[in-house]
Parts: sequence; C-alpha cells; structure tokens
Amino acid sequence: MPARTARDAWPAAGAAVPAARRLVRAHLREHGLAPLVDDAELIVSELVGNVVLHVGGSVEVAVEISADQVLLSVTDDSPLSPHLRVFSRTSSTGRGMRLVHSLSAEHGVRPHGDGKTIWVRLTPASSDRGDDELAEVFADVDWVAELAELDLDGPVRDLVVA
Repeated sequence: MPARTARDAWPAAGAAVPAARRLVRAHLREHGLAPLVDDAELIVSELVGNVVLHVGGSVEVAVEISADQVLLSVTDDSPLSPHLRVFSRTSSTGRGMRLVHSLSAEHGVRPHGDGKTIWVRLTPASSDRGDDELAEVFADVDWVAELAELDLDGPVRDLVVA
C-alpha cells in the first residue's frame, strides 16, 4: 500500500511552488483522489507562494490522506499568521487567503517554535462547490472596474469581460 503521507521541503524560492504542486498532484493521484487535485494545487501554490514572497528561509509541505479527505500542511519560519485582507480595487495581491478559505472544508494555523504550520482540510464536498458559492467570497470586488483601471498598453490590448 502506498504511503499515506508525502512530505518534502525546499528553500523558499520560486522553484518551491511548482515542486509543491508536483508533490501534491502525484500523491493525490496515487491515492485515487484526482478530483481534489486542482483545488489542492491552487491552495498549496498560494500558501507556498506566500512563504516565498513574505517569509523566506525554507518551506515544508506535507500531504496526508485519510479516508476521503486530504490534509495539506505548509510550514515556514515566521510566527505571523496570514489573514483575509482588505484590498484596494487595483491591488494585485491580497486575495489568496480568500481562495484558501473558499476552497477548503476548514483551515487553521498551528504555531511552533519560531514558525507556524498552516493546515487546510479538503474533502470531495469542499471540492464540489459551485461557481456561485465561490463567487460569493469575492462579491465585494468590482472586477469590471479593476479591469478598466489596468494599463493595457502591453501585449494584451483587447479584453472581453462576460
């Protein structure tokens, strides 16, 4: 029987994000949990990306399988917990923890020593949420106004908003 937990650690640099996604994807597929892969990859990308951008040092990712759920854990060297932020309409960051919150069955933070572990539990039910349910999390964002304020003089000139 395959191991129920996969774990790896990397320096908190850009290469850690795709490495974490690969770890999560391979482990979930190995255990027949492919329907959870997309959400798990998005969540681990956000959490590891936060470590790369805001913490530095090293980052450890663990993927634990039990019954029909997945526990993702991301450990870093900062005692500061992430939180849902209020962001401006033009801010390019600040929405990631909303994604984590909206895609997970539950999540939390365990402090340890000088750092912390952020954990996220995923289930088939949390993965099956409809677009309308997920859109509620971002209901206060005026996406059309944000897009209108972007400088589109670069390679993207035509943008269609449905």
